[in-house]
Amino acid sequence: MKASKRTLLMHAAERGCDTTVQALLIAPGVDVNARDKNGTTALSLAARSGHKEVVQLLLAHPDIDIYIRENQAGSPIEQAMDKRDSAVAMLFLAHKDIMPEMHVRRGMTLLSLACSQGLYQVVKHLLMREDVDVNSADDFGETPLIHAINNRREEVTELLLARQDLIMDHGNPYTGTTLTRACQEGLYKTVELLIARQDVNVNSADCLPRRLSLPFKSDHGRWEDIAELLITHGDFNLDTRPRYRQELFRKACRERHLKIVKLLLAQKDLDINSMDFSGDPPLFHAIMEGWDDIVELSLAREDLIPNLKDHQGRTPLHAACEFGHYSTVKLLLARQDLDINQVDDRGHSPLFRAISLGRHNISELLLAQDTIRADIKDSKGRTVLFHAVIAGTRSNPDIVRQLLLRDDVDPNVVDNHQRTPFYFAVESMTENTETIVKLLLAHGARPDGMKNGDGLVRLAEDEDEGYHQILRQIQDSLKLG
Repeated sequence: MKASKRTLLMHAAERGCDTTVQALLIAPGVDVNARDKNGTTALSLAARSGHKEVVQLLLAHPDIDIYIRENQAGSPIEQAMDKRDSAVAMLFLAHKDIMPEMHVRRGMTLLSLACSQGLYQVVKHLLMREDVDVNSADDFGETPLIHAINNRREEVTELLLARQDLIMDHGNPYTGTTLTRACQEGLYKTVELLIARQDVNVNSADCLPRRLSLPFKSDHGRWEDIAELLITHGDFNLDTRPRYRQELFRKACRERHLKIVKLLLAQKDLDINSMDFSGDPPLFHAIMEGWDDIVELSLAREDLIPNLKDHQGRTPLHAACEFGHYSTVKLLLARQDLDINQVDDRGHSPLFRAISLGRHNISELLLAQDTIRADIKDSKGRTVLFHAVIAGTRSNPDIVRQLLLRDDVDPNVVDNHQRTPFYFAVESMTENTETIVKLLLAHGARPDGMKNGDGLVRLAEDEDEGYHQILRQIQDSLKLG
């Protein structure tokens, strides 16, 4: 049929003017199937607009063609389903010419489309018809059940799983098994129904390499409950998939799924010290997030290595200090086999990280430990006193004061470039400079190495004149130069 402009019948149908539509339908020469330039008919306009009475009138016309497809939007019944209008869709299904197994877009049947849209009443009606195949697959091999799961339609999924003739999908190389999809979508009720079936293997592997039906990627839904459901299932065996047990444990530690952590920690074969692809053990994820309950549970495992290093050479204590988790540091210090002086790839002990980042309460806690060492040098030849001076000039100089009271702290220690803590104290030029310089000098720091060509202590360039005056006063009082 040649495309034309919209007719009066189309306009009336789109606006839901049922009286006008009724009058036009009995007018001589009316073309009930007339199409505009986009292939739109009066029936498709009424269907997608949700005008039930108009759709009824049009469907009752003896010449109506219910299969005319609009160029982009498909047939009228597709448009009604896309709008999730069950009432209008049911009108089409009651029409004498309807073919339930008709293929709509991408080879989907009406049942698949109804399942994807979650149209419960429509699905229920279709499943009662003898001419509907519950296992019909579209062009991508996806069945009505898969469409329901992919779109998280649990009520519809329950209807499908109640069918005795339902054939379970065994997965494909791209999306995995039905169980995998349900897990990944966080559909607890669906997973519960699936694993209760005899034709579903709870240990099934997808066509993807060694991919287990576990909800690793679920960003919504009842992820923790689903994982517990699988782990506690009598036939479920994580021993055959150790790699994914580790992935599950790391995810649980990172996202604080306490219930799952407890279940997995109870398994003796769990490698609590295994590294992820970034070179971080599971405990690091819990520490970085500050999940003390998970840290405490992990520390209770005798096989945990408390000094295990990550890809940067950091221990769990380094991580706790770096992220400022005071309570986590206390938990770690309770382990008798913890080495609080372990250094990372830069030669920094946990005390370095705490002091450098201004974690004063953690720094004080570490300094109170009998085995702490303050004389360790990092890769630049600097002790914690250097870091305390640099950090103290920006914030609180109290840690400098505490360090200088220790026997293992030398105020005149030099780094790889023969610079002393005094050098950095003077060069920084902040509001705490005077306090820190006085502390250093009072504890025997020698400013000799700071003299310039004029015999004066070297001052930072381009600083406020007020800071220059402060240091000159200190120099004069000590009779330097």
